[in-house]
Amino acid sequence: DENHYNIKWDGQTLTLKGAKITTIDETSDYGLAQSAAIYYDEATDLEIVLEGDNTVTGPDASSGGDSSSYGIHVDDEVTLTISGSGSLTATGGDATPNSGGESYGIYTWGDAIITSGTVTATGGAAEFQSHGIYATGHVTISGGAVKATGGAVTSSEEDGGDASSGIYANIVTISGGEVTAMGGAVTSSGDNARSCGIYGGDWLNDNVIISGGTVEATGGTFTSTSTDTEANAGSYGIYGAGFYGTVISGGTVTASGGTVTASGGSGALGGDIY
Repeated sequence: DENHYNIKWDGQTLTLKGAKITTIDETSDYGLAQSAAIYYDEATDLEIVLEGDNTVTGPDASSGGDSSSYGIHVDDEVTLTISGSGSLTATGGDATPNSGGESYGIYTWGDAIITSGTVTATGGAAEFQSHGIYATGHVTISGGAVKATGGAVTSSEEDGGDASSGIYANIVTISGGEVTAMGGAVTSSGDNARSCGIYGGDWLNDNVIISGGTVEATGGTFTSTSTDTEANAGSYGIYGAGFYGTVISGGTVTASGGTVTASGGSGALGGDIY
């Protein structure tokens, strides 16, 4: 009822109050098999408010082809905001052994904003992409405690952009809170594969902007089987892909790339901050 519930939806705000959400259902989107514990495809912004401890768990992907699993999947270019006094654990299921499979703890086509609460987002094992938090737009964190972890990625695609990241977006902005971001282990023959704690991919702006808070970013172990001597692949704590890269003006930042093993003449590299 109005005062006793685990899940409340009022058309704009989703309040989770000691909720446990799982699913085995698949939603068909662009011909792909995708499974999500929370799937949102409206054209309006979504706010999730946390009370108590909440878990959102996507199932292991079981269908062939481009199967993917999500804890939370926002399928529109809107803003997802997470706040509250509680906690959220969002986990994507394992996407292997499906060719091209992906796994995400939190995924949005738009922007993701975290202002408070304790948020743990984890991607599962995959054969293409696995990320704790993924946004095609911006990820903005101004408070709370955020732990984002990418899962293990194993791929034999030579031209693939295989990746595992704790946080992956065009632009990542952190001004407060406690943020721990870790990329998973990646084994790939792709010439553009990488494992990153934090990845910012906008080529025309500052990609990763840190002005406050406590940030720890760690790249995972990277094993390259590529023979490309100029491969743009490796493991990085923080990777700013654009012209302006990473900008740090405040806060406490610890960044470290993972161990890189390259075979067959690969040009795979690694670093703490790029």
